[in-house]
Amino acid sequence: IDLQGITKSDTELISKYRQLALHPEVDWALQQIVNEAIITEEGEDILEIDLDELGDEGLPEAVCKAIKEEFSEVGRLLDFENHAHDIFTRFYVDSRINYHVIIDEKNPQDGIKELRYIDPRKIRKVREIKAQATQNPQMTAGIEAQGEVKQEYYIFNPQGFVSNQHMIGYNYQPPTAGIKIHPDSVVQVTSGLTDPTGTASVSYLHKAIKA
Repeated sequence: IDLQGITKSDTELISKYRQLALHPEVDWALQQIVNEAIITEEGEDILEIDLDELGDEGLPEAVCKAIKEEFSEVGRLLDFENHAHDIFTRFYVDSRINYHVIIDEKNPQDGIKELRYIDPRKIRKVREIKAQATQNPQMTAGIEAQGEVKQEYYIFNPQGFVSNQHMIGYNYQPPTAGIKIHPDSVVQVTSGLTDPTGTASVSYLHKAIKA
């Protein structure tokens, strides 16, 4: 039994959080948190943007109006009024949420046409690093190469990513197998919480693993 919450990949971590959310006690606490965060009142918007504190002089009225209009449009695309609880719960449990931004490639000036949710277990960000040359190769032995980011993109795999090497031969696919997506086409928001090493994003439910 893994009481320490040790996992080998983000995919395993998210699956563990989702299993944890099925426990009655955790589910009850989760519902209390979501109900406190998402408040529905007749005639009032669930979510609104506040631009009053953007600098001492504030933004021009025309800019504020444009931002608020686009904010409302994103809320409409997400159908936030009807799906606020589901969206927030999904974000709170998984520690991250991803949306694929769909536009009309022939008329990009028309703006966003659709926001499609992407399961975080099926997408990952890839950074190709151009290693810097060193005068002493022995100094870099066993150390991760540091250098200029050559290319950055997302990889989407409908079958998800499996980290266990014993899965080779059983539909196992390498971490970079999938569809390459431009980084500007994906919106990703994380919980802001990280593990002790600061390398992995963890959920607000992470402490509940050691019950």
